[in-house]
Formats: sequence, C-alpha cells, structure tokens
Amino acid sequence: MTRREVFYKKSHKAWYVQFDGHYVRLLAGPNDTTTKDAANDIYEEMKLAKKKADRFVVPDESIPVSLGSLLDQFVASGFKGKSDYTRRWYTDKLKPLIAHLGREFSAQAIKPFHVDQWIAAHPDWASGTARNLWRAVQRLYRWGHRKGLIPESTVLHQEKPRAGKREVVISPDQYAELLAFVRNDEFKSIITVAWETGARTQELMAARVRHLDVANTRLVFPPEESKDKDRPRVIYLTDTALALLKPKAGSEPDDHLLKNSEGRPWTADASLCAFAAMHKRMLKAKVKSRKYCLYHFRHSWLDRMLKAGVDALTCAILMGHRDTSMIARTYQHLSQSPDYLRAALKKAAG
Repeated sequence: MTRREVFYKKSHKAWYVQFDGHYVRLLAGPNDTTTKDAANDIYEEMKLAKKKADRFVVPDESIPVSLGSLLDQFVASGFKGKSDYTRRWYTDKLKPLIAHLGREFSAQAIKPFHVDQWIAAHPDWASGTARNLWRAVQRLYRWGHRKGLIPESTVLHQEKPRAGKREVVISPDQYAELLAFVRNDEFKSIITVAWETGARTQELMAARVRHLDVANTRLVFPPEESKDKDRPRVIYLTDTALALLKPKAGSEPDDHLLKNSEGRPWTADASLCAFAAMHKRMLKAKVKSRKYCLYHFRHSWLDRMLKAGVDALTCAILMGHRDTSMIARTYQHLSQSPDYLRAALKKAAG
C-alpha cells in the first residue's frame, strides 16, 4: 500500500515519502514538528513539479530529436551491411538540406513543404534529382521511425516526383566519335571498361587489384563488398577490358585498377568533370553531343546486348541483377525501337 504522507525513518534519522513507487529521502533531522513541516513542503514541491511535467508529456512519445542528431545516428548505424558508396549517396543528398534547415531543427517538425521549398530553390534540378532527394529524406525518416527515435512523419506519405526517363543510348558510332575527344588514357580506360562490361559506376571506381581474376577473365567482388551483400558480384571482362586491367595485376592488392590522370581513384565528381570537359570540346568542334555519364555506358551496353539477341536473363546476370524484373521496369526504350521490334518479329515468324 502506498504511503501518501511523509514519515520518519529512525534507522536513517531522516524524513521519507513514497513517490512514484519509490522511497524518496526528503530531509535529515530530528523527529519534530518543524522538521516534518519542512519535509512536507519539499513533498508538495515534488508533486507540483510532476503535475507540470505530466501536462507536457504524451505517453510513449519519443524524445525530441534534432535533424543533425538524426542524420548522425543514421550515418553511424543505418548502413550496416551496405557499401560506402550507398552511405555517401544518401549523406550527400541529406547534408545540404539539413544545413539549410539547421542541425538543431526538430526532426519531428519537418513537413513536406520544407523539402519542396528546398527543391524549388534549385530550379535547375531535373525531376530525377528532386526524386532522389525525396528518396533520401524518406529513407532517413523511415529508419528513424523504425528505431523509435521519431514518430511517423507526413514526409513518408509524400508522393515523389516522377523519375526522369533513362533513354540515353550511345550507339557504336557515337562511342567511336566521342573517344576521339578523350584527352588522356586514364579517362579512356574507365570509359572503355564501362562500355565493354556494363558494370555499375561504383563498381568501376571501387575495383581493386585483388578483385581481378585474370585466369577466368573477370572481376570478383566478395559478398561484403558487393551491392547485394549476400552474394559475390562477378563482372566478366572482354579481351579489350582485360588488356587494360591486366598490367595492374602485379600491383598492391588494395591498389585501385582505374585511376584518374592525377593517380587518384576515380570519384563520381571527377568523372562528371571529365565528361563535361569532353562535352565542351565536342561542342567547340561543332560535333553534336550531350553531357554523358558513366551510367549511360551501362545502359548502352544492355541495349547492344539485347539487340544482339542475348536473352534478358543472361543480361540480368551479367549486369548483377537478381532477375529480369529490373530490366523490364527500367530499360523499356527497346519498345520504341521499330528496327529492333521488326527484326524480332521476322525472327519469330521464321
């Protein structure tokens, strides 16, 4: 039974009260009226403070978390089992937004219009860029809610902008033309390996000497270094790609296979700068061009393979997909190629 009045404990020579299921020491002193009155005053102050606190506390509500703190915890523990590239991709999207709102901005206070205003402040962003920012924000908030750091947020229910169309396909003639405007062998090497293998951008940049399996003409990333994390990623090399990478076979195991002209591992920004410079040279020479990126070479590789008659399952395996569904969802440009479809129809008709 809860004792609702202060009482004197002779063994401790002090006044106590039972408060919130615990015995709380209020005041040491003799067992007299004056000391008991002082102990009662302390008890009343405790009850008043608790009453005020209860007025602002919602049961089971998470403790307020700032945006900066949420991002820090997300970066520290939200990517276990994922690649460094994935962590950087998300943090590169989130850091500018959080810096704009302020690291001390309450994570619970964010609303969809905060993100929309940030996107509106960058009218040069394509719809794909805006969509990726929303992807990053929603992953951050989904993780925070799952970990009990924040309540469910309205940003999780926001419809993301439509993805941009991945219809950039580099033909063999265009590929030969743009190679003529490549200024150094290092940039030419990473472009060539991308064209020959259809590897992901992050795989090309992460490939090291220890991944090179010359005997079997391939690159092998162990499960812990692959995108899926539960199986190895194998990239098969053509003779052209192997000829570029084989001279590095005797180097240090952790040395990168593909480096830029400064001897540093390639980064996404460095490759984009190289493509931008090449684009300017082509425009100056009055050659029709656009700004390419390494992803376009992966897309173009698939286009060539499918048009050459390689089945979708084999293409999916070579690209590192689990099944053909990604190809069906993402690479639908062949439905717009009348020559390809006409040839397929003639082949099926015999």
